[in-house]
Amino acid sequence: MKLIIFKLKLIITVLFPIVILSGCGDSPEDIYKKMSNAKDKNEIRKLNEEFKKSVEVGNGNFKECGSGCEGESTHIIVKKLKNGNGKFPINGKVFFNGVQKHGADMSLSNVVYDKKTKTTAVTIGSTIKKLSQEELSVSSFDVSGYFIEYHMMNHDVRGLVTNVKIDTKKLKEIKNAKLEKEKKEAAKMKMTIAQFRDYNSKIKLCKNDWKKCVDNGMLINHYSGISKAKAYCQVEANSRAKFGKPDWNWVTFGTYFVGNNYVKTGVIKIQDNRVKFQNGFGAMKKSSVTCQFDLKNKSIVSLYIR
Repeated sequence: MKLIIFKLKLIITVLFPIVILSGCGDSPEDIYKKMSNAKDKNEIRKLNEEFKKSVEVGNGNFKECGSGCEGESTHIIVKKLKNGNGKFPINGKVFFNGVQKHGADMSLSNVVYDKKTKTTAVTIGSTIKKLSQEELSVSSFDVSGYFIEYHMMNHDVRGLVTNVKIDTKKLKEIKNAKLEKEKKEAAKMKMTIAQFRDYNSKIKLCKNDWKKCVDNGMLINHYSGISKAKAYCQVEANSRAKFGKPDWNWVTFGTYFVGNNYVKTGVIKIQDNRVKFQNGFGAMKKSSVTCQFDLKNKSIVSLYIR
């Protein structure tokens, strides 16, 4: 009897501390809350390592996850990031062993997109990193959180970013390609790179106010009211057709005259040299329509068909 009691005491002595210790560990929910509230970057990374030990969903099984994964703790590394809309506005791709597996639509508590500056701010602890659209496209987000809902194309995930990595090599390649493109476009317009960039910076103002356009080309190509002017001219030309409806190309009135007189006077002169009008014999003949349109009064000044 004494031997049995001794054995029971021994079992209790050995197991009881184990039971206590096993009950002391933080749950994934507890760790996630700590990560959300932590202000130190290194502390967040340590907590993330703890969180990853107990996650149910990762890059390896993300694609295969169905409705059974909803609510499960998740840790994924996401690339090819871009901003979208809706409840899960950050979109990206989940890779495994270098192969793209599935899309992820994410609601990330520490990520904010600024439409005005077109930058994405990621706050990790007390550190805020602002990413341009170029940087975002070549970055990878270390995301910890929860699998919310299964979808055929992109699963929904709610969480936070614990680390950001920018592929500097790819970023350099993108910037170099952009610079080369700028050089070619600047050369076509007989401008330096600085002049070309200054010119482009004024396009935003031109879009809604033709008086703020720099020249005829900017007004015709970027002012939002040009499509209506072209439509007015096309309707007027149609009304003057004597033998049936003219045959227009998809893009109408693609010719304009260089200079800055359109901006100065508010009267544009546009031309369509590809339209076809039917003659008295029923044949479609290539013609030319020249239209002068007053942007101030939104009316046609003159229209010629040749």
